[in-house]
Amino acid sequence: MNRARIARFGLSLFILLAVSLRIHPAHAQQWRFEKLDDFPNPVGVASPFAGQSGSVLLVAGGANFPDKKPWEGGKKIWHDQVYALEAIDADRSKTQWHLVGKLPRPLAYGISIPWNDRVVCVGGSDASQHARDVLVLGYQDSKLSIEALSDLPVPLANACGAIVDGMLILSGGIDRPDATECQRKTWGLDLKRLQAKDQPPLWLELPEIPGRPRMLSTAATWNDSLLVIGGVTLAPGPDGNSVREYLSECWKFELDRAAFSGRWIRQADLPIPLAASPGPAMVRESRIWIAGGDAGDQLGVAPAAHRGFSKKLYAFDPAANRWSESSQELPFARVTVPLVRWFDGWVIPSGEVKPGIRSSEVWWIGN
Repeated sequence: MNRARIARFGLSLFILLAVSLRIHPAHAQQWRFEKLDDFPNPVGVASPFAGQSGSVLLVAGGANFPDKKPWEGGKKIWHDQVYALEAIDADRSKTQWHLVGKLPRPLAYGISIPWNDRVVCVGGSDASQHARDVLVLGYQDSKLSIEALSDLPVPLANACGAIVDGMLILSGGIDRPDATECQRKTWGLDLKRLQAKDQPPLWLELPEIPGRPRMLSTAATWNDSLLVIGGVTLAPGPDGNSVREYLSECWKFELDRAAFSGRWIRQADLPIPLAASPGPAMVRESRIWIAGGDAGDQLGVAPAAHRGFSKKLYAFDPAANRWSESSQELPFARVTVPLVRWFDGWVIPSGEVKPGIRSSEVWWIGN
């Protein structure tokens, strides 16, 4: 009888351990979080462009409500300033922000993609319309450079994208401020032709993402593939305004570079729906990491009662096609903000804390 009880206890313990590992297999990854110098705009900005060039972190544009909160009648303002965060010493214990220039016009809600020690800034919006601009920001010898690439085929904001084998790939987004449906098209720009000083590359239409069209997804590069994770889809509501549905879908686009094509493959869904997570996602130790986001669980909640966005960390194992939740949480919640590789970690510069509320805090993530 005692042996049977011991056996049952051992089996129960094994099952409990297995379930724990299935839910939290990412517990071994311990992240460190450090606050850097606050962003120079005291209100903070949502969805600026950001990336590393040389040794500095560039942050350009963005939007905020500088005077009043939106539900108090505040007006959203788009910005054109370009700031550089410089590390004074090797361990980042001393940093300093500098105003280094301006964008050709105020912009926010575009895509930031690191490339060739510069930052490719794609699309976005201003106060009246969505943009087709594609700009490359660089910072050398204490000078900001801005180069224009081929315009997007359509205006595009709130899309996602990354570079796969020299191909800049974009997916989703919306083409105008009052859109009630998202884009499902996928576009590619061959940056290798640009490096070879060939004729200027043109945007190519790639296979559309299956399922529902989406925006505010998070992109990641894995080997020769692009991952598009989460997001929201829009549909016209009874009053003519758009209605959001939050998505947990994860899709992988395998690029066939020789044919300038590829195929989409459905991956395991996120444990919960998430949109507007900082991106592109972090890739470390054979995992793709999603740092928080908007889970859509407070959709319709009065802004003053909003509890803030998700602080959860999720890891995707591409080899096993499996998501796991980390036992750690972020010490902050941010959405609509780039996630920038800088030195030996990643930086989240500013971003949105709650609907309509930004933060000037700048966080470094590493381990």
